[in-house]
Amino acid sequence: MTGKERKNRLIAQLQSDHILYTNELVRSYQVSEATIRRDLHELEQQGKLKRINGGAIPVNPGALLTPDKEVFMQRRFRLHADEKRRVCQAAAQEVQDGDCIFIDGGTSLMYLIDYIKQKPVTIVTHNHLVPTRIVENSACNLFVVGGRYAPKYAMSVGTSAIRQIQDFFFDKCFVGCAGLDIANNLAYTAELETRDIKIAAMKNSRHSSLLIDASKLNVLGSCRFCALDEFDTIYCNQPEEDIEFPENFQMITMEKPAAYLK
Repeated sequence: MTGKERKNRLIAQLQSDHILYTNELVRSYQVSEATIRRDLHELEQQGKLKRINGGAIPVNPGALLTPDKEVFMQRRFRLHADEKRRVCQAAAQEVQDGDCIFIDGGTSLMYLIDYIKQKPVTIVTHNHLVPTRIVENSACNLFVVGGRYAPKYAMSVGTSAIRQIQDFFFDKCFVGCAGLDIANNLAYTAELETRDIKIAAMKNSRHSSLLIDASKLNVLGSCRFCALDEFDTIYCNQPEEDIEFPENFQMITMEKPAAYLK
């Protein structure tokens, strides 16, 4: 296979999988890691992808994110993991002893539990990734909401899940989104069911925070979620680009996250 053929296949694979991992490409194409890195670098120079730590993602400024374009949960674990941990570490400082909090679905919110599970708080979530991170001696009280299980998102959704969430009143609500548009003051999801869960939780909360990594900036979803100024705080890691952010954004520097609470 020539270099040109390999790069054409890489672009086709990226269009299909929505993310590429360097170690997987090395095994698949049976070439060196240096070769794959060079291919990705050249494709980035051509504006055909964006390199990230350990791989590459599509370049879609202002792209419309729909469910068929979203990366499956199993592949999202490694996508911007350090940024997500650092954002969750910063947001966890909001949580006080005795709080009742809601944790949204997705990998962006999953790491929040690691920094608060040894606090005497009540946690309500429909995120099935959260209980996998709870240990036997955790101090928190965890309620996992039931409903129809959505395997793509590893969460409960639907009318039953919403009704259970409406039974609680939260001191703080931590949610994520598929993308946001600063210029138009909007946050988006890729579909309706996860959006409706977020809205139900925010309506029943004193304070609402949005947790994102910088890859979500200027990504449009097919479903409008809410205005950005409806959030008390929006936590996001500092992007490389020079962007003017609204006052409710709290920009997080990418120093090494603190150790989790065991």
